[in-house]
Amino acid sequence: MPTFNLKKGYNLNLDGKPTNEIIELSIPDIVKLNPNNYKYIKPKLLVKVNDLVQVGSPIFYDKNNPNINHVSSCSGKIKNIEYGERRKVLSIDIENDKEYNQIELEKCNRLLQLSSIQNLDIGSTKKIINEAGMWP
Repeated sequence: MPTFNLKKGYNLNLDGKPTNEIIELSIPDIVKLNPNNYKYIKPKLLVKVNDLVQVGSPIFYDKNNPNINHVSSCSGKIKNIEYGERRKVLSIDIENDKEYNQIELEKCNRLLQLSSIQNLDIGSTKKIINEAGMWP
């Protein structure tokens, strides 16, 4: 394995030391999802305004790859969907109820009951990760 010796670089001269305190943030009232933050996808919505969602509920998927779901990170009600030119989805606002109720993963439970995790094949593992919203 080769070794690299870097002779040039930028040395940051920072004054002081980092503090050892943990800052607690308040729970947000509104959670905003911006599909534009995900490169190379065309979002297709699965929800409407005033729909109730839970943690893990599919919100939108990619039109080019409909197998990949993007899910909600909080539970609550869809408050607003903002559209841009040519009905492009700019943002989705979820009114956070601060309870964080989550959906039951049906495929995940069914597959894990059939076999142990070590015996799962690649296809089953991909389905579990996608259903849980961890693929994107």
